[in-house]
Amino acid sequence: MRKDVEHLADIYPACLAANGVTPATVGSSAQDLIARFEVLLGPIDFGRHSAASPVKLLDLGCGPGLLLDYLAENDLLSRVDYTGVDVIDTLMPHARRRWPQHRFELRGVRDRPFEADAFDYCIICSVFNARFQNSYADMEKLVCETLRAL
Repeated sequence: MRKDVEHLADIYPACLAANGVTPATVGSSAQDLIARFEVLLGPIDFGRHSAASPVKLLDLGCGPGLLLDYLAENDLLSRVDYTGVDVIDTLMPHARRRWPQHRFELRGVRDRPFEADAFDYCIICSVFNARFQNSYADMEKLVCETLRAL
């Protein structure tokens, strides 16, 4: 695991123990997370997609799969071919248990990027919000390298 995300492996187990599988586990409120998902998914014309022709969606930093909750609550899940990716293994078992029919990967996209055109859209919610011990330069590098890999 890269040094700039290594400290997350210590933070999220404590958040999970304190909050369970909730938006608070990923440092958000339910209302804030809904607002973020609405904005991030806004450019996708879900009307153009169906179960037969789903939008291929990558959820980078998927955590426990909370985006899937939003998609299900808004009757959009059947229109999505979902892949969730995270670098922290703490929340991955919860995502897999809650959504066994969907694909989840423990993967650092900077070290193992996906093939070109593997996805139609990538959602990155809250991944770049928390600096923790990283300097501004470290965060700038993390963001640029991640976006370049995607």
